Amino acid sequence: MNNYGIFFKKYLLEIVQFNLKYILLVGILLMSCENSITKSSDIPDCDNKPNGSAIIDDCGLCTGGTTVFEFNYLMDCDGVCGGSAVEDCTGICNGSEVLDECGECGGDNAPLTGTCDCNGTPFGDAYKDGCNICVGGTTGNEACPFDCAGIEEGTSWINHCNECVAEEDFSCIQGCDGNWSNDGSQLFYNDCGICGSDNSTGIVINEINYNSSDDYDPEDWVELYNSSENPINIGNWKFRDEINEHIFFIPENTILSACDFIVLCKDATLFTSLFPEITNYIGDLGFGLSSAGELVRLSDDNGELVDVVEYDNSFPWSTEPDGNGPTLELIHPSLDNSFPANWSASNINGGTPGIINSVYSSDNSNRIFPGKVINEINYNFANE
Repeated sequence: MNNYGIFFKKYLLEIVQFNLKYILLVGILLMSCENSITKSSDIPDCDNKPNGSAIIDDCGLCTGGTTVFEFNYLMDCDGVCGGSAVEDCTGICNGSEVLDECGECGGDNAPLTGTCDCNGTPFGDAYKDGCNICVGGTTGNEACPFDCAGIEEGTSWINHCNECVAEEDFSCIQGCDGNWSNDGSQLFYNDCGICGSDNSTGIVINEINYNSSDDYDPEDWVELYNSSENPINIGNWKFRDEINEHIFFIPENTILSACDFIVLCKDATLFTSLFPEITNYIGDLGFGLSSAGELVRLSDDNGELVDVVEYDNSFPWSTEPDGNGPTLELIHPSLDNSFPANWSASNINGGTPGIINSVYSSDNSNRIFPGKVINEINYNFANE
């Protein structure tokens, strides 16, 4: 081989060695970048949570993610951090409109049904006379000589149902919920003092404790309530969850008095240790309730379904009863307990076993009525 051939072979060898070094260098750089990317994904967020989603807001505060703060929660409507600007009742920042005494935004105490009289006086006595003039109360006006029926010196009057009726006609009646009606739809208090119950609802599931907090754990329990005016023998009735084999037979001759409560508890010893003042309980159930939500059923001694509810631990059901302390309470015993909106988390940690629910309300104008209901649930069934 001549010198030229030797030189060319040496030159090719150097090129190969250089390329190998270049490829090796590129590989090292790529591995370094990959490791860098992997490590950067473990960088904690502003709440010190690895891979967290909390971020610094425009006010320099850590928000979102696992924090309890919303983005820019300290910013007022004018964009000032820690500012005091607020929206008025029309939604205008630093606006001047306010609710009048009648509850109208920007109003001048103008009449609103059920709040102000025709003169704009809250709970006033002024009324529209037969000439459609606001008189009496604080108006200083006297009624015209015609009544609402157009009869001079007549005695007909416009009642709370906005009807022109005879002087002695008081058929428009105010129910216990504050609403007026003359068609028989008024709500009345039953013998249990419950507004809106017709004494025929009977036994309902009234409170559920399905996932107690770690620091106050009486185990699962369910409260039944007799909303009728008569005592009911619930002996040999069956309480079950969605697993048919999970059956609790209520002892024979268990009488639930009118307007009274009874608690079915998973562990009577634990329950009484935390609620020593409660004596109207039965245990042990022998099974618990699911903290992920499930179906619970109550049947009478003939196997007829008395009440059933399928609760959940996620929206639209209240999530507070899931391990945070409150129980799940029905707002009113006459409500349809299949609708999450008719339930709420108890206002008291540990709930209200054996007594009226803490969230009980007689104002059910925006709620759904059926027939039978379950009124409170504790459903920790995770380890069953």
